[in-house]
Amino acid sequence: MDTLQKNKYYTSVGNYSHIKELRDSILNLHKGDAELMAFIQIHDIPVNCYVHDKNLWVPLVFMCMRFKERQGLVKYLLKHGANVKLQPDGVDNILITCHSCYLQYLTKAGCTLSNIDTYIMRQLRGGSVCRLQQLIKLGILHVSDIDKFMGDHPNIMQELAETMVKYLFYAFNLKTNVENKKDELNRTIDMTRESLKFVISSGAVLHKEYVTYCASYYLHEFLEDIDTDMKYACVVPYHPHMPGEVVSMLRPLLNDYRYVKTCETCRVKPEEDVYLPVGAHNRQK
Repeated sequence: MDTLQKNKYYTSVGNYSHIKELRDSILNLHKGDAELMAFIQIHDIPVNCYVHDKNLWVPLVFMCMRFKERQGLVKYLLKHGANVKLQPDGVDNILITCHSCYLQYLTKAGCTLSNIDTYIMRQLRGGSVCRLQQLIKLGILHVSDIDKFMGDHPNIMQELAETMVKYLFYAFNLKTNVENKKDELNRTIDMTRESLKFVISSGAVLHKEYVTYCASYYLHEFLEDIDTDMKYACVVPYHPHMPGEVVSMLRPLLNDYRYVKTCETCRVKPEEDVYLPVGAHNRQK
């Protein structure tokens, strides 16, 4: 079914208006679990109904398990027959989306991951390495799963760096809720850095193309985390010599400070113009 058909199917349920009201109330964390349990009983809402959450139709308990604050409601749903193995109508998994406080229960309940490669990649791209580590500790993910993923993605470091730069282009120019570009840059770099550290520790192969890419986009943090002489042979392009539209659309990723830091990491002498006062190089022409 396409999206419109799915929406029509799930909203055609007899008491959908009450299901939607319950869904909205769950998201309002100021509402107590006892009030929500009473609402379910009064309106005879099926514990295995589907609700619309994050652009997917998911089982009610699936959505509730996203919130640590809904543990009382989750216990109520499970007691009354909620099935944690019901799948969402789309690509997602309860082991990935749930709050970590539910992982032990879900493991004992026999929940598993399918499409392991897809979920590993999603967590790495989202900087959610902590969840991967939790799943490994619980025995849901195995070292062999990670080894297979690494073998299937020999250029994973390059993939993660390129994905991050593409996201920053979107965030700096198209995303509407970015209030501070520098904060968004630092947050995104920190998350991707954790993913890169994870794949390095998992045996990722370091390629010259990755090192060159990092130098070209002033990703000095990533270069600082690798122990290789390849970074000392890199050319660090000076951003005023790049196409103006590229620099303007990727600022503050491409700026004087990050250029100098990348030069220092690669042991390259920065262009002297970078130390001139703002506008001084124009007055010299």
